[in-house]
Amino acid sequence: MAARQGIGKWLLIGGLSLGAFLNGSPLSPAHAAVPQVYVNNTALTANVAPVNQQGVLQVPAKELASALGGSFFFDANTNQGTIKVGDDEAVFLLNSPTVTFNGKHITAPAPMVLASNRFMVPADFLCDTLGLVSVATGDLLQVYKPINGKITYSVMSGDTLWRISQKFGTTISSIQSLNGLTSDVLYVGQKLMIMPQLPPAVTVTATMSSSGTFFSSPNFSASAIGYLQPGTTLTVLGKSGDWYKAQSHLGVGYLYRSVLRVNQDITPAPAPANIFAAKIPVDTSRDTVTYQSYTVVSGDTVWSIAERYGILKDEICAVNGLGDGSNLKVGQVLKIPVHNVASQPLLGPQFGEVFDWFSQGQYVFSTGKVGKLVDLATGRSFMIQRTMGANHADVETLTAADTQVMKEIFGGFTWNRRPFILYVDGRKIAASVSGMPHAGVDSAPYLANVSWRSGNYGAGPNYDRIKGNGMDGHIDLYTLNGIGHSEPTVSAPHQVGVLMAGGLE
Repeated sequence: MAARQGIGKWLLIGGLSLGAFLNGSPLSPAHAAVPQVYVNNTALTANVAPVNQQGVLQVPAKELASALGGSFFFDANTNQGTIKVGDDEAVFLLNSPTVTFNGKHITAPAPMVLASNRFMVPADFLCDTLGLVSVATGDLLQVYKPINGKITYSVMSGDTLWRISQKFGTTISSIQSLNGLTSDVLYVGQKLMIMPQLPPAVTVTATMSSSGTFFSSPNFSASAIGYLQPGTTLTVLGKSGDWYKAQSHLGVGYLYRSVLRVNQDITPAPAPANIFAAKIPVDTSRDTVTYQSYTVVSGDTVWSIAERYGILKDEICAVNGLGDGSNLKVGQVLKIPVHNVASQPLLGPQFGEVFDWFSQGQYVFSTGKVGKLVDLATGRSFMIQRTMGANHADVETLTAADTQVMKEIFGGFTWNRRPFILYVDGRKIAASVSGMPHAGVDSAPYLANVSWRSGNYGAGPNYDRIKGNGMDGHIDLYTLNGIGHSEPTVSAPHQVGVLMAGGLE
């Protein structure tokens, strides 16, 4: 394929800055032309221009896959981005040159990277791998998906039959013959059938590692074409999740991943350092703190007052000069901090504000508040209440019906994380939620000492506050830079989930 020249400026996010991440960064000098990408003669709709990484053009994975009739999904738990087009599946690992195509490891000229809030993939490599045709002319990249070896080309200003033939590696006579042309005259917008030079196909083979059923479609309830014995050689034609589409001596069918081994030519590159496993700065310059007075009444403790106002006990102690074990006196006047968190920009109506947990998130969603969680991927929702939590929010569903919806979204109780939008007090907050209830027993009183707590938490105080909601304990909700309880470090999957809920695509 032709080398890409003069298309943008490479931007690879290593030391993450939320400003570059979510608000965009300049990809090229002001005088540079803005590159254009066309897929099957239609302009690629994207808010992010392609970038050039050391001569390799990178394009937004989600928009390119969508334009090809496919899909792109980034898994925050594995840092993998999967492009699915037709029967083919290409799995990229962020910042790694190793790509897994239909189960086979191959090396890309550049890794999938992050640029201005988008996952970007190498255009030429992806096109060649998927059997697509890509042509670059100046600041224009054209991508075509062949059908029966042919593409439809829309004539552009300045085109001649000779230029078109050179662009697609064909001949003038072939173009004339395919289109019944009797002259060299062309007009802008004219549709021509072209039989271009196609990239060499990526051959993927596999060997049966055990005997297995050769199904007529990718599910266990499908009819069996036959049975394949260990050692049988296959040609892999496609992949979708755990199922392979393959050619064998019995014809074309489907095999579950456990019965075959894809033949590999290379060893995958070592997994790169996880760039999300660090604190990401957030703009707090417009946030303010004011104070209100509270007069202590009988029965008050610093803890109960902190819970009432949705702030930390330590914060009340600090502003009032109280020690950890200080006793309060009836009539004593305390200063109560009030955190006024400014709005963060929304990158789209489907996304939420990205807040740092310790300086912003814990105050916007303070203890006791009720909110609605909307799953970013499915749009399904359920109600929750923040019942406790200092390093992140510990939340509980309000009803058994809410718990049922949560389980359906997550596919059961699981520690896997998903991006959500939290609606609370008229605000939309980017959040990451794990779906495993823990640290409680629904049938026991709140804070009672119990011999067993959900999530393998063992004996201790029962942190299940809302009763009869169909789950034992609470689940975790993170905004940016929240940390765990037992392991007080930034959770990379939760960081990704929050950023995706904030607009990372």
